[in-house]
Amino acid sequence: MTDLLKTFREHPDVNLSRQTVALIVENAAVLQVTDDVSCQQAVDVVAKITTIVSSLDIIRKAMTKPLDAQKKALIDAQNSICDPLNVQKGHLAKKVEIFLVSKALAQAAENKQTVDRERADLRTKNAGEIERLKLENAAARNELSSNDITLERMNAIIMAIHDRLKRLEELGDDTTQITEIDRTKSGKIRSSGAIGSATVQSAWGYTIDDLSAVPRQYLCVDRDAVSRAIASGVRAIPGLSITETMSAQIRSVR
Repeated sequence: MTDLLKTFREHPDVNLSRQTVALIVENAAVLQVTDDVSCQQAVDVVAKITTIVSSLDIIRKAMTKPLDAQKKALIDAQNSICDPLNVQKGHLAKKVEIFLVSKALAQAAENKQTVDRERADLRTKNAGEIERLKLENAAARNELSSNDITLERMNAIIMAIHDRLKRLEELGDDTTQITEIDRTKSGKIRSSGAIGSATVQSAWGYTIDDLSAVPRQYLCVDRDAVSRAIASGVRAIPGLSITETMSAQIRSVR
């Protein structure tokens, strides 16, 4: 590699003096484009830099071509060993996935039955407590209508009613309790060997059933289709502003 680098640096087209490169860079850095003359000067500098860079790139590719062939030979030798291994790795990994996913689905079905049963038990329990609290509040309101009630007792009853109403609101929304049941029943399926392990990972995805029913915020513009339409000459698309941008391309003319 050291000899190759030395050969590259000593190549006639590469052996530019540092002073020459520094001068080009310095001139390019300070050159201002304010009129036709300075614009032409800038174009020439860009073209010169492009020519130098392209020339060096061609030389580098020519010199490293034998290395590319060696690299390909090494990759082919590696692949001749790894390809059969990777094929069997893929087959076995698929078998493991089929087995573990089937096991996970069976566990999920069993967990669902347990969760559904515990949900029903929770709602039954909540329904009983809700009925009790409603009866207690009804009795408390009857007591409040009594003429013999003291101010201290009235305040205590009102506070108790408020607490029961708050509890009724909590029982009416059992989402948190049910979510906790779901979380405690979820678990990962794992298989561990002497040097490896496999775990079933779950990920949510989607398929499109009815595109017309999808909310607008989940839709996006087909940019490739729009670009193709513009390239074919379309200049007006409802909802889009089609604008033209311009840029300058500089090339060497010799």
